Amino acid sequence: MIREFWVENFLSIRERQSLSFVTRSQDPYVTVEMRPGERLNKLGIFYGPNASGKSNMLIAIQTIFALLCYPNASVTDKVRSKPAFAFRDDTPTRMGISFYAQSVRYDYQVEYLPTRILKERLDYYPNGQKALMYERTFVDEHKASAIKFGKSLSMGARAKSALTENTLNNHTVLATFNKIALQEGGSSLGALYGWILQHVHEVNCDWQTPGLTTYLKEVKSNPNLYAYHLAMLDKADFNLTGFDVRPVKVDHNEIFRKSIENDLSMSEEEKKRFLNEQRDGVFFKTHSENGDFEVPLSYQSEGTLNFIRALRFLYDLTSGCHVYLLDELDQNLHYDMLKFYLQTFLINSSASQLIFTSQELQLLGEDFINSNRESVWLVDKDKATAASSYQRADTYGLHRNQSLYNAYRIGKLSAVPQVKSVLYDQII
Repeated sequence: MIREFWVENFLSIRERQSLSFVTRSQDPYVTVEMRPGERLNKLGIFYGPNASGKSNMLIAIQTIFALLCYPNASVTDKVRSKPAFAFRDDTPTRMGISFYAQSVRYDYQVEYLPTRILKERLDYYPNGQKALMYERTFVDEHKASAIKFGKSLSMGARAKSALTENTLNNHTVLATFNKIALQEGGSSLGALYGWILQHVHEVNCDWQTPGLTTYLKEVKSNPNLYAYHLAMLDKADFNLTGFDVRPVKVDHNEIFRKSIENDLSMSEEEKKRFLNEQRDGVFFKTHSENGDFEVPLSYQSEGTLNFIRALRFLYDLTSGCHVYLLDELDQNLHYDMLKFYLQTFLINSSASQLIFTSQELQLLGEDFINSNRESVWLVDKDKATAASSYQRADTYGLHRNQSLYNAYRIGKLSAVPQVKSVLYDQII
């Protein structure tokens, strides 16, 4: 779970912007106790106008974990990052994150330009006490970076040498694990590397990838996962009692079919194979008083399909320890479905974190959000600098009995669109 994060000079973020998931709340449903006296919020929600920079904070969190995991193949490749703030390409981007992996706290900071990592440092708390894992400093573009390994890191000289030799100036030390197989030592670094790969997910996890048909085929082949999806669809009142995935003949239109039949470059066997092509199709079973019937995937609403996609994330969140970053989670979902999804996550998860952007203001009026304002950030963009700012909702000085929803609606918390006249004579 993420404890704290900060970033500067990244996309629309100019000056340092910080997030803290450390909370004073003792509510076991919305928080997780990571160590005695320290609890972290399970939720992080970003509100603000379109183009304010909500998504950019998710991308920044994704980027720092990606830097830790994915190396570059060539010294000429750029650092794996989005651009710096406009007009500041010559200024380093800086990021820092504090997080827990397998109950161990890690603190990581990195500073980089588009072509090279300038500095990075990774500390951890293996026995509750801070210890250095490694510290790296850029030396010269034609030389390997200087890397200092911590004394508590059980690595032999050969392993340290292999890491140093294979760490290019444009990727991180930990990412080198993706390139080499250490013959000795490195167990602490390897454990962290593996945890990030398995438990921290990219923004929306490429929402459409794998394709929904491919995903549902995987679900159908796993009895436990299939039962979970059916139970959740039933709880959410979609009136879907099951689904099947089976080959169906591709329905080519008449013009396309004729063009294939008249193609002299293709053999008859190729034409037959092409015109009788089959692909997997998904058919949902729907219940009615007159009997059950099937509805193909293409006939389902975008809201239904988005909820099914989101179940993929919810299963992980409630069955393990995961960090998910979701942009516009509420897209095409009825408000009650969004509320159901979030409450299901909070009640059934034990060590996962869900960080997302939203435009659904009604959530701010819910008790489980209003009473836990430390999990909400309001995002605004300065008109003079075009830079994004992020302010946690509990820092505005609102009394705990005051409604976060009402305060936001009347503009007391800023981060609302400043729309102008709807009259055409103002612009035409």
